[in-house]
Amino acid sequence: MQLNNLGRYLKYKLNKEERNIQKEARRFKWLESYGFKTIIDVGANEGQFTKKILRVFPDAVVHSFEPLTDVYNKLSEAFGQNKNIITYNYGLGESAEEKMIYNNEYSPSSSLLEMLDLHKNNFDFAVKSEPIRIQIRTLDSFFPQPPAGPLLLKIDVQGYEMFVLKGAAQILEQTDLLIIETSFYPLYKDQHLFEDIYDYLTARGFRYAGNVEQLIAPTDHKILQADAVFIKR
Repeated sequence: MQLNNLGRYLKYKLNKEERNIQKEARRFKWLESYGFKTIIDVGANEGQFTKKILRVFPDAVVHSFEPLTDVYNKLSEAFGQNKNIITYNYGLGESAEEKMIYNNEYSPSSSLLEMLDLHKNNFDFAVKSEPIRIQIRTLDSFFPQPPAGPLLLKIDVQGYEMFVLKGAAQILEQTDLLIIETSFYPLYKDQHLFEDIYDYLTARGFRYAGNVEQLIAPTDHKILQADAVFIKR
């Protein structure tokens, strides 16, 4: 009886997770007409974005980057049977180097930049972190040949987005659409804000086309972040 109950619970949990993924994937349905052949997921964590976007582009080749080894192992395990998903245990930046990353108790909040009080005061489940050393490479270094287009690039690296962009000059030339996390207030030390990202990308042939998601501060309800969409002109 206990085994039957456990089986039903696990089935319910899996079905619930699948329903949530399908629900979240609907916000990307409008991308369908682009017919992306290649998707690059920078800051993949456990593959949350990849799971959603695969519902829209099941045949796309996805390159997923995650620097934290324990999180990367979960990412690799989740997609290990899919030959179209290529995973990389690296951080990305503007040059090849070794750096300290702040490995946060809530892994999606881990960053190569030090967390500021605004973040800590709004999200008390993501306060503690431990610095660990990781390898950084440029995104361009992984693609000596241009990947198949059309190309979707997603970047979510907790304040380190500009550094990733500066190491991705060649990939940006190939990118048709970019989804990038941007902040309107500093959540991490020395991070670039929305206006910096906007200026950088519009100067390189992209136009701002709105947001797919926004993060609201629990304390005063102001908009802290948005996953901004930039489309190649």
